[in-house]
Amino acid sequence: MNRCASPHFEPPHRALCPLCVGLGIAVAVHETSVTSGSRVLGAPSALHLCGSCGHAFTRADVDWNTYYAAEYDSVLTDGGMDEIVSAPDGSIAYRTDVDYALFRRVVGDRLSEEHRVFELGCGRGRILSRLVRDGFRNLDAFDLSERYREPVGALVGADHVHIGARPRGEWDWVVSFFVLEHDEDPRASLRWIHDALSQGGRLFLLLPNPTTNLGDFACADHLHHYIPEVLVALVRAAGFTDVEIDTSSVGATALSAKKGGDPGLMSADPERVARSMAALAPYRAFKERLDGLSERVSPDRPLYLYGAGFYATAAAAELAAAGLSIAGVFDANPRKHGEERLGCTVRPPQSIEGGGFDDATLLVCINERAFPSVRDAWGRHFGSVVPL
Repeated sequence: MNRCASPHFEPPHRALCPLCVGLGIAVAVHETSVTSGSRVLGAPSALHLCGSCGHAFTRADVDWNTYYAAEYDSVLTDGGMDEIVSAPDGSIAYRTDVDYALFRRVVGDRLSEEHRVFELGCGRGRILSRLVRDGFRNLDAFDLSERYREPVGALVGADHVHIGARPRGEWDWVVSFFVLEHDEDPRASLRWIHDALSQGGRLFLLLPNPTTNLGDFACADHLHHYIPEVLVALVRAAGFTDVEIDTSSVGATALSAKKGGDPGLMSADPERVARSMAALAPYRAFKERLDGLSERVSPDRPLYLYGAGFYATAAAAELAAAGLSIAGVFDANPRKHGEERLGCTVRPPQSIEGGGFDDATLLVCINERAFPSVRDAWGRHFGSVVPL
Protein backbone atom coordinates (compact mmCIF):
# COMPACT_ATOMS: atom_id res chain seq x y z
CA MET A 1 0.00 0.00 0.00
CA ASN A 2 1.14 3.53 -0.70
CA ARG A 3 2.40 4.99 2.57
CA CYS A 4 0.84 8.37 1.76
CA ALA A 5 -2.68 6.91 1.65
CA SER A 6 -5.17 5.93 4.36
CA PRO A 7 -7.09 2.68 3.67
CA HIS A 8 -9.78 3.72 6.18
CA PHE A 9 -10.71 6.92 4.35
CA GLU A 10 -14.27 7.15 3.08
CA PRO A 11 -14.44 9.56 0.14
CA PRO A 12 -16.94 12.37 0.79
CA HIS A 13 -20.21 12.41 -1.09
CA ARG A 14 -19.83 16.18 -1.42
CA ALA A 15 -16.70 18.31 -1.79
CA LEU A 16 -15.89 21.90 -2.69
CA CYS A 17 -14.76 22.47 -6.25
CA PRO A 18 -11.08 23.55 -6.37
CA LEU A 19 -11.77 25.86 -9.32
CA CYS A 20 -14.87 27.83 -8.31
CA VAL A 21 -15.59 26.67 -4.71
CA GLY A 22 -18.97 25.41 -5.85
CA LEU A 23 -20.43 22.16 -4.58
CA GLY A 24 -19.19 18.95 -6.18
CA ILE A 25 -21.21 15.74 -5.92
CA ALA A 26 -19.58 12.31 -6.08
CA VAL A 27 -20.52 10.50 -9.29
CA ALA A 28 -18.27 7.43 -8.85
CA VAL A 29 -16.21 5.77 -6.12
CA HIS A 30 -13.18 3.58 -6.77
CA GLU A 31 -12.68 1.25 -3.81
CA THR A 32 -9.31 0.20 -5.24
CA SER A 33 -7.60 3.24 -6.70
CA VAL A 34 -4.89 3.15 -9.36
CA THR A 35 -2.44 5.95 -10.14
CA SER A 36 -1.32 7.22 -13.52
CA GLY A 37 1.95 5.38 -12.89
CA SER A 38 0.01 2.07 -12.90
CA ARG A 39 0.37 1.57 -9.15
CA VAL A 40 -2.39 0.47 -6.78
CA LEU A 41 -2.83 3.31 -4.32
CA GLY A 42 -4.27 1.25 -1.47
CA ALA A 43 -7.06 3.71 -0.65
CA PRO A 44 -10.45 4.56 -2.12
CA SER A 45 -11.02 7.68 -4.23
CA ALA A 46 -14.10 9.49 -5.48
CA LEU A 47 -14.81 11.36 -8.69
CA HIS A 48 -16.88 14.53 -8.21
CA LEU A 49 -18.66 16.87 -10.61
CA CYS A 50 -19.14 20.53 -9.73
CA GLY A 51 -22.74 21.66 -10.18
CA SER A 52 -21.65 25.26 -10.68
CA CYS A 53 -18.77 25.32 -13.20
CA GLY A 54 -18.85 21.74 -14.54
CA HIS A 55 -15.37 20.73 -13.37
CA ALA A 56 -14.68 17.04 -12.66
CA PHE A 57 -12.22 16.35 -9.84
CA THR A 58 -11.03 13.49 -7.64
CA ARG A 59 -10.65 13.30 -3.88
CA ALA A 60 -8.58 10.75 -1.92
CA ASP A 61 -7.00 10.84 1.53
CA VAL A 62 -3.41 11.20 0.33
CA ASP A 63 -0.59 13.56 1.30
CA TRP A 64 0.06 14.59 -2.29
CA ASN A 65 3.05 16.82 -1.53
CA THR A 66 4.87 13.88 0.05
CA TYR A 67 3.68 11.56 -2.69
CA TYR A 68 5.08 13.66 -5.53
CA ALA A 69 8.26 14.61 -3.71
CA ALA A 70 9.13 11.13 -2.42
CA GLU A 71 7.15 8.41 -4.20
CA TYR A 72 6.00 9.48 -7.65
CA ASP A 73 8.55 8.99 -10.40
CA SER A 74 8.06 10.42 -13.88
CA VAL A 75 9.96 7.62 -15.57
CA LEU A 76 9.49 8.71 -19.19
CA THR A 77 12.66 9.82 -20.93
CA ASP A 78 13.67 10.87 -24.42
CA GLY A 79 15.11 7.71 -25.94
CA GLY A 80 14.67 5.58 -22.82
CA MET A 81 11.51 4.41 -21.11
CA ASP A 82 8.47 5.81 -22.90
CA GLU A 83 4.79 5.01 -23.30
CA ILE A 84 3.14 4.38 -26.64
CA VAL A 85 0.09 6.04 -28.11
CA SER A 86 -2.21 3.69 -30.02
CA ALA A 87 -4.29 5.25 -32.79
CA PRO A 88 -7.66 3.76 -33.77
CA ASP A 89 -6.14 2.49 -37.03
CA GLY A 90 -3.69 0.34 -35.07
CA SER A 91 -0.61 2.49 -35.68
CA ILE A 92 1.52 3.30 -32.63
CA ALA A 93 4.02 6.00 -31.74
CA TYR A 94 5.98 6.92 -28.63
CA ARG A 95 4.43 9.47 -26.32
CA THR A 96 7.37 11.91 -26.44
CA ASP A 97 7.39 11.94 -30.24
CA VAL A 98 3.64 12.64 -30.32
CA ASP A 99 3.73 15.29 -27.59
CA TYR A 100 6.68 17.23 -28.93
CA ALA A 101 5.39 17.21 -32.51
CA LEU A 102 2.01 18.48 -31.32
CA PHE A 103 3.68 21.19 -29.22
CA ARG A 104 5.76 22.50 -32.12
CA ARG A 105 2.77 22.41 -34.44
CA VAL A 106 0.50 24.31 -32.05
CA VAL A 107 3.03 27.01 -31.08
CA GLY A 108 4.33 27.36 -34.64
CA ASP A 109 6.65 30.26 -35.41
CA ARG A 110 5.58 32.11 -32.26
CA LEU A 111 8.35 30.18 -30.51
CA SER A 112 11.96 30.94 -31.44
CA GLU A 113 15.33 29.74 -30.18
CA GLU A 114 16.02 33.12 -28.56
CA HIS A 115 12.99 32.88 -26.28
CA ARG A 116 13.32 32.21 -22.58
CA VAL A 117 11.39 29.00 -21.89
CA PHE A 118 10.34 27.60 -18.49
CA GLU A 119 8.98 24.07 -18.12
CA LEU A 120 6.67 23.56 -15.16
CA GLY A 121 6.92 19.89 -14.13
CA CYS A 122 9.93 18.78 -16.15
CA GLY A 123 10.23 15.20 -14.89
CA ARG A 124 13.37 13.62 -16.30
CA GLY A 125 13.61 16.17 -19.10
CA ARG A 126 12.07 14.32 -22.05
CA ILE A 127 10.73 17.57 -23.58
CA LEU A 128 13.74 19.68 -22.58
CA SER A 129 15.94 17.15 -24.36
CA ARG A 130 14.06 17.82 -27.61
CA LEU A 131 14.29 21.59 -27.13
CA VAL A 132 18.05 21.38 -26.54
CA ARG A 133 18.39 19.23 -29.65
CA ASP A 134 16.51 21.91 -31.63
CA GLY A 135 18.90 24.66 -30.53
CA PHE A 136 17.14 26.20 -27.52
CA ARG A 137 19.53 27.40 -24.82
CA ASN A 138 17.53 29.76 -22.56
CA LEU A 139 15.82 26.97 -20.65
CA ASP A 140 14.71 26.68 -17.00
CA ALA A 141 12.83 23.87 -15.32
CA PHE A 142 10.90 23.08 -12.14
CA ASP A 143 9.71 19.92 -10.40
CA LEU A 144 9.11 18.62 -6.88
CA SER A 145 11.48 15.67 -6.52
CA GLU A 146 15.24 15.71 -6.10
CA ARG A 147 15.44 12.62 -8.32
CA TYR A 148 15.07 14.89 -11.37
CA ARG A 149 17.82 17.38 -10.51
CA GLU A 150 20.75 15.45 -11.98
CA PRO A 151 19.25 14.32 -15.32
CA VAL A 152 17.68 17.73 -16.01
CA GLY A 153 20.78 19.60 -14.87
CA ALA A 154 22.79 17.66 -17.46
CA LEU A 155 20.50 19.15 -20.12
CA VAL A 156 20.03 22.78 -19.07
CA GLY A 157 22.73 23.38 -16.44
CA ALA A 158 22.47 22.90 -12.68
CA ASP A 159 21.66 26.58 -12.04
CA HIS A 160 18.59 26.33 -14.22
CA VAL A 161 16.94 23.45 -12.34
CA HIS A 162 14.57 24.42 -9.53
CA ILE A 163 13.32 21.72 -7.16
CA GLY A 164 10.58 22.20 -4.58
CA ALA A 165 10.13 25.99 -4.80
CA ARG A 166 9.21 27.91 -7.93
CA PRO A 167 11.81 30.54 -8.78
CA ARG A 168 11.47 34.25 -9.42
CA GLY A 169 12.05 35.29 -12.98
CA GLU A 170 10.48 36.29 -16.26
CA TRP A 171 10.04 34.05 -19.28
CA ASP A 172 8.65 34.36 -22.79
CA TRP A 173 7.05 30.92 -22.60
CA VAL A 174 5.89 28.68 -19.77
CA VAL A 175 5.16 25.15 -20.97
CA SER A 176 3.78 22.16 -19.11
CA PHE A 177 3.16 18.58 -20.24
CA PHE A 178 0.71 16.41 -18.28
CA VAL A 179 1.25 18.23 -14.98
CA LEU A 180 -1.72 20.48 -14.16
CA GLU A 181 -3.99 17.45 -13.69
CA HIS A 182 -1.83 16.52 -10.68
CA ASP A 183 -1.79 20.03 -9.17
CA GLU A 184 -3.70 20.50 -5.93
CA ASP A 185 -4.24 24.21 -6.68
CA PRO A 186 -4.23 24.80 -10.44
CA ARG A 187 -5.67 28.30 -10.02
CA ALA A 188 -2.63 29.34 -7.97
CA SER A 189 -0.29 27.72 -10.51
CA LEU A 190 -1.90 29.57 -13.40
CA ARG A 191 -1.64 32.83 -11.46
CA TRP A 192 2.06 32.12 -10.90
CA ILE A 193 2.51 31.41 -14.61
CA HIS A 194 0.68 34.63 -15.50
CA ASP A 195 2.99 36.64 -13.22
CA ALA A 196 6.11 34.82 -14.47
CA LEU A 197 5.47 35.59 -18.14
CA SER A 198 6.83 38.66 -19.86
CA GLN A 199 4.37 41.11 -21.39
CA GLY A 200 2.84 39.26 -24.33
CA GLY A 201 4.36 35.98 -23.13
CA ARG A 202 2.60 32.72 -23.86
CA LEU A 203 1.45 29.57 -22.12
CA PHE A 204 1.35 26.04 -23.54
CA LEU A 205 -0.41 23.19 -21.74
CA LEU A 206 -0.78 19.53 -22.69
CA LEU A 207 -3.25 17.62 -20.54
CA PRO A 208 -5.28 14.40 -20.65
CA ASN A 209 -8.60 14.74 -22.44
CA PRO A 210 -11.04 12.62 -20.42
CA THR A 211 -13.64 12.77 -23.19
CA THR A 212 -11.36 10.66 -25.42
CA ASN A 213 -9.41 8.87 -22.68
CA LEU A 214 -11.93 7.51 -20.19
CA GLY A 215 -9.20 6.13 -17.93
CA ASP A 216 -8.31 9.70 -16.94
CA PHE A 217 -11.50 9.90 -14.86
CA ALA A 218 -10.32 6.84 -12.91
CA CYS A 219 -6.72 7.98 -12.21
CA ALA A 220 -6.54 8.60 -8.47
CA ASP A 221 -3.58 10.99 -8.72
CA HIS A 222 -5.24 13.01 -11.47
CA LEU A 223 -6.90 15.41 -9.08
CA HIS A 224 -8.48 17.26 -12.00
CA HIS A 225 -10.09 15.95 -15.16
CA TYR A 226 -10.11 18.82 -17.63
CA ILE A 227 -13.03 18.53 -19.98
CA PRO A 228 -11.91 20.88 -22.82
CA GLU A 229 -14.65 23.48 -22.29
CA VAL A 230 -13.83 23.71 -18.58
CA LEU A 231 -10.10 24.03 -19.30
CA VAL A 232 -10.69 26.96 -21.65
CA ALA A 233 -12.87 28.72 -19.06
CA LEU A 234 -10.25 28.17 -16.35
CA VAL A 235 -7.41 29.58 -18.44
CA ARG A 236 -9.45 32.62 -19.44
CA ALA A 237 -10.38 33.22 -15.80
CA ALA A 238 -6.66 33.12 -14.98
CA GLY A 239 -6.13 36.21 -17.12
CA PHE A 240 -5.11 34.69 -20.46
CA THR A 241 -6.35 35.72 -23.88
CA ASP A 242 -6.08 34.36 -27.43
CA VAL A 243 -6.86 30.90 -26.08
CA GLU A 244 -6.43 28.20 -28.72
CA ILE A 245 -7.28 24.56 -28.13
CA ASP A 246 -6.40 21.41 -30.07
CA THR A 247 -7.97 18.01 -29.34
CA SER A 248 -6.59 16.17 -32.37
CA SER A 249 -4.14 14.04 -30.38
CA VAL A 250 -5.43 10.71 -29.06
CA GLY A 251 -6.52 11.20 -25.45
CA ALA A 252 -4.97 14.66 -24.99
CA THR A 253 -5.83 18.36 -25.11
CA ALA A 254 -3.28 20.98 -26.15
CA LEU A 255 -3.84 24.63 -25.24
CA SER A 256 -1.97 27.79 -26.12
CA ALA A 257 -2.76 31.23 -24.68
CA LYS A 258 -1.31 34.71 -24.30
CA LYS A 259 -0.78 36.66 -21.09
CA GLY A 260 -3.61 39.16 -20.78
CA GLY A 261 -5.33 41.07 -18.02
CA ASP A 262 -5.84 40.42 -14.33
CA PRO A 263 -6.99 36.98 -13.16
CA GLY A 264 -10.61 36.64 -12.05
CA LEU A 265 -12.98 34.00 -10.77
CA MET A 266 -14.11 30.89 -12.59
CA SER A 267 -17.68 31.54 -13.69
CA ALA A 268 -20.77 29.45 -13.09
CA ASP A 269 -22.27 28.09 -16.30
CA PRO A 270 -25.30 25.73 -16.39
CA GLU A 271 -24.67 24.88 -20.05
CA ARG A 272 -21.07 23.90 -19.28
CA VAL A 273 -22.34 21.71 -16.42
CA ALA A 274 -24.73 19.99 -18.81
CA ARG A 275 -21.92 19.35 -21.31
CA SER A 276 -19.73 17.92 -18.54
CA MET A 277 -22.51 15.62 -17.40
CA ALA A 278 -22.90 14.38 -20.97
CA ALA A 279 -19.13 13.85 -21.23
CA LEU A 280 -19.29 11.64 -18.12
CA ALA A 281 -21.83 9.22 -19.63
CA PRO A 282 -19.27 7.06 -21.52
CA TYR A 283 -17.09 6.93 -18.41
CA ARG A 284 -19.99 5.70 -16.29
CA ALA A 285 -20.53 2.90 -18.82
CA PHE A 286 -16.80 2.09 -18.63
CA LYS A 287 -16.99 2.06 -14.80
CA GLU A 288 -19.90 -0.39 -14.93
CA ARG A 289 -17.88 -2.67 -17.23
CA LEU A 290 -14.89 -2.46 -14.92
CA ASP A 291 -16.96 -3.18 -11.80
CA GLY A 292 -18.57 -6.17 -13.51
CA LEU A 293 -15.40 -7.45 -15.12
CA SER A 294 -15.29 -10.74 -13.21
CA GLU A 295 -18.73 -11.58 -14.60
CA ARG A 296 -17.67 -10.88 -18.21
CA VAL A 297 -14.77 -13.35 -18.25
CA SER A 298 -15.01 -17.08 -17.73
CA PRO A 299 -13.28 -18.43 -14.61
CA ASP A 300 -12.73 -21.68 -16.54
CA ARG A 301 -10.59 -20.12 -19.29
CA PRO A 302 -6.98 -18.94 -18.93
CA LEU A 303 -7.02 -15.13 -18.96
CA TYR A 304 -4.47 -13.00 -20.82
CA LEU A 305 -4.21 -9.21 -20.83
CA TYR A 306 -3.34 -7.07 -23.84
CA GLY A 307 -1.75 -3.96 -22.35
CA ALA A 308 0.53 -3.50 -19.34
CA GLY A 309 -0.33 0.07 -18.29
CA PHE A 310 -3.03 1.86 -16.31
CA TYR A 311 -6.03 0.01 -17.75
CA ALA A 312 -4.39 -3.37 -17.17
CA THR A 313 -3.53 -2.48 -13.57
CA ALA A 314 -7.11 -1.41 -12.88
CA ALA A 315 -8.41 -4.61 -14.45
CA ALA A 316 -5.96 -6.78 -12.51
CA ALA A 317 -7.08 -5.19 -9.24
CA GLU A 318 -10.73 -5.99 -10.00
CA LEU A 319 -9.88 -9.55 -11.05
CA ALA A 320 -7.77 -10.14 -7.94
CA ALA A 321 -10.65 -8.99 -5.73
CA ALA A 322 -12.80 -11.66 -7.41
CA GLY A 323 -10.13 -14.34 -6.95
CA LEU A 324 -9.22 -14.54 -10.65
CA SER A 325 -5.63 -14.84 -11.82
CA ILE A 326 -3.81 -13.70 -14.96
CA ALA A 327 -2.02 -16.21 -17.18
CA GLY A 328 0.03 -13.73 -19.20
CA VAL A 329 0.46 -10.14 -20.38
CA PHE A 330 1.13 -8.81 -23.90
CA ASP A 331 2.06 -5.23 -24.79
CA ALA A 332 2.99 -3.53 -28.06
CA ASN A 333 5.63 -1.35 -26.40
CA PRO A 334 9.04 -3.00 -26.96
CA ARG A 335 10.49 -1.01 -24.06
CA LYS A 336 8.28 -3.00 -21.70
CA HIS A 337 9.10 -6.43 -23.08
CA GLY A 338 10.78 -8.65 -20.51
CA GLU A 339 9.62 -6.55 -17.56
CA GLU A 340 7.68 -8.11 -14.69
CA ARG A 341 4.24 -6.53 -14.50
CA LEU A 342 1.08 -7.80 -12.84
CA GLY A 343 2.89 -10.96 -11.84
CA CYS A 344 3.86 -11.86 -15.41
CA THR A 345 6.68 -11.22 -17.84
CA VAL A 346 5.48 -8.80 -20.52
CA ARG A 347 5.64 -10.37 -23.97
CA PRO A 348 5.27 -8.86 -27.46
CA PRO A 349 1.96 -9.45 -29.26
CA GLN A 350 3.85 -11.29 -32.00
CA SER A 351 4.42 -14.16 -29.56
CA ILE A 352 0.68 -14.86 -29.81
CA GLU A 353 1.35 -16.27 -33.28
CA GLY A 354 2.79 -19.37 -31.62
CA GLY A 355 -0.76 -20.45 -30.79
CA GLY A 356 -2.07 -22.41 -27.85
CA PHE A 357 -4.75 -19.86 -26.88
CA ASP A 358 -7.85 -21.46 -28.37
CA ASP A 359 -9.33 -22.07 -24.92
CA ALA A 360 -8.22 -18.71 -23.48
CA THR A 361 -9.68 -15.22 -23.15
CA LEU A 362 -7.87 -12.07 -24.25
CA LEU A 363 -8.88 -9.03 -22.18
CA VAL A 364 -7.92 -5.88 -24.12
CA CYS A 365 -6.81 -3.22 -21.63
CA ILE A 366 -6.14 -0.16 -23.79
CA ASN A 367 -8.06 2.91 -24.92
CA GLU A 368 -11.35 1.58 -26.26
CA ARG A 369 -10.87 3.45 -29.53
CA ALA A 370 -7.99 1.14 -30.39
CA PHE A 371 -9.83 -2.06 -29.39
CA PRO A 372 -11.02 -2.98 -32.92
CA SER A 373 -7.48 -2.98 -34.32
CA VAL A 374 -6.25 -5.31 -31.55
CA ARG A 375 -9.25 -7.61 -31.92
CA ASP A 376 -8.78 -7.82 -35.68
CA ALA A 377 -5.03 -8.47 -35.41
CA TRP A 378 -4.96 -11.05 -32.61
CA GLY A 379 -8.51 -12.08 -31.72
CA ARG A 380 -8.56 -15.08 -34.06
CA HIS A 381 -5.98 -16.82 -31.86
CA PHE A 382 -8.22 -16.79 -28.75
CA GLY A 383 -11.42 -18.48 -27.77
CA SER A 384 -12.89 -15.09 -26.82
CA VAL A 385 -11.83 -11.42 -26.88
CA VAL A 386 -13.25 -9.02 -24.29
CA PRO A 387 -12.86 -5.21 -24.24
CA LEU A 388 -12.23 -3.59 -20.88
